[in-house]
Amino acid sequence: MKILVLSDSHGRDQYLAAIVYNHLDCDIIIHLGDGEHDFDLIRDLPEMQKKRIIQVRGNCDFNSDLPITSFENIGPYRFYLTHGYQQHVKYGTDYLRLDAEKFHCQVALFGHTHHPVEDYKDGVYLFNPGAVCNGRYGIIELVGEDILFRHATLEKMDTF
Repeated sequence: MKILVLSDSHGRDQYLAAIVYNHLDCDIIIHLGDGEHDFDLIRDLPEMQKKRIIQVRGNCDFNSDLPITSFENIGPYRFYLTHGYQQHVKYGTDYLRLDAEKFHCQVALFGHTHHPVEDYKDGVYLFNPGAVCNGRYGIIELVGEDILFRHATLEKMDTF
């Protein structure tokens, strides 16, 4: 199973669309906030109809009805999805890790800082894909019981 992880697109819907189209083989697309409406450009296209899209609200998603956090069972893992501003991730990931442990999650995905993170401690994987507005995103692959994390960068951003 392949999961495309996005965050902080901040209106760069063309960047988001290019990243998604580079990864049409993904099964799930997760957006971790600050870009609630950036899927509007591609949401109704035929290629998107079989994709599971999960979104949470970021601190710049004003008047949003999206949840602040989401808990998802994907493969053998329980995922904790959040933008991260309520967990103060700009000052460290301790609160995020504690929340993940509290809710029995093995994987915590977050954004907000615009900086890619991949970490593992005390039974919890922490992963921040970086910011789509900077051309950054992440890929998670579930292969049997294994989970693989990868950061990636959109090529040719200057063409948009």
